[in-house]
Amino acid sequence: MFDLKEHSHDNPHARPIHSSSDAHPSTHAGPGHDPESDRANPEQPSQTTWILFILIGLVVALTAYNQLQITDIKVAAQYAGVASSAASFATQTNTPSNTLSSTNANAGTSAQLQALSAKVMSKGIPAIYGPELRISYDDPVSAMAVLSPLDDGTTLNPEQLARYTKITLQISCEYCCGAESIVFANGQAACGCQHSYVMRGLAKYLVTKHGGEYTDDQILEELGKWKVLFFPKPMLTKALAFEAAGKPLNIIDLTSNKYRGFEKTAAAAQSSASGPAGIPNQVGGC
Repeated sequence: MFDLKEHSHDNPHARPIHSSSDAHPSTHAGPGHDPESDRANPEQPSQTTWILFILIGLVVALTAYNQLQITDIKVAAQYAGVASSAASFATQTNTPSNTLSSTNANAGTSAQLQALSAKVMSKGIPAIYGPELRISYDDPVSAMAVLSPLDDGTTLNPEQLARYTKITLQISCEYCCGAESIVFANGQAACGCQHSYVMRGLAKYLVTKHGGEYTDDQILEELGKWKVLFFPKPMLTKALAFEAAGKPLNIIDLTSNKYRGFEKTAAAAQSSASGPAGIPNQVGGC
């Protein structure tokens, strides 16, 4: 009898038998379909999805930019008001009975107040520490948030503490808390308002980080520059009193305890009992 199984093994030229699905794998996937492409290329977002992602990103970025601009405008408006309010105050005080100086009938004019503002209100980025801390005189509100934490209670070495105490005993926050100075004689904090934290923090930073680049007076002057920005109305009123008395005007004399309360003298009272109109008394909280 003829054995099919035996014959298939003995015949080296016999062809293997395949199922119909093995012989024609493309009949189920369609013409030209490559199964490997399904494994190599997982599902990708469509072009429409990518466009949607880009549009959402642009909207988020534009919203953030607008918020920054609104903040800048608010701060700029607050300090731009100094010049315009100065003009208003000048109009109120520029009368024979209300002149700021007996030797100058034109004292208290808009030009005078604008000139005083330019002299005592610092602008731009402070040298050395400004770029390091990313702060600007033009945005004292944001600067307060950066400078006040620098008064962190860390211990200074004896030499640093002596210098720090000498400087900070010379300036106070009298328009806010009324303390005699922002520290006690031992260098400990004497006032808890944010303005004092800023001045103490900056003094500590400059003494410890840049002690060789600033003299004591230069550090005190930097504290005074911020004090002017924190109390624009009282500081301008005091500057007017200085001019009325024929006193030289500099930041240390204006802001330190050396002439504390000078604006309350008779000469200052002659200029105005309330100071320049429309200018904020203080920035930041006590």
